[in-house]
Amino acid sequence: MTGEGMGEWIVHGLISLIWVGVLLTLAGVAFMRFRTTLSGILLTSGFALWAAKLAVFFVAGALMPRLFEDPLPYFVAQSATSTLFSILILIAIGAGVAVIPKSLQKLSQG
Repeated sequence: MTGEGMGEWIVHGLISLIWVGVLLTLAGVAFMRFRTTLSGILLTSGFALWAAKLAVFFVAGALMPRLFEDPLPYFVAQSATSTLFSILILIAIGAGVAVIPKSLQKLSQG
């Protein structure tokens, strides 16, 4: 890896690390606010899984060119898998947002 390529990789890694921190913070806020309601479970798990997916796919993407002579098929598989996970995670977050009114009502009752 050239010096310029290494610099881009470090910047990309730092940005990914910041996003992981933001997503874990959102998961913590959702957990603290909604606790064990359906909304809290969906939002907390959705944001935590999104952070985990981001970290895993960043590391996998960085290692693929070093591990495989022709990484293109693995990049295609990673892209398809990442897209599928993203869709499922965003559906969970969307469902969590959709049931916030019910969760707030449950929390206010006791």
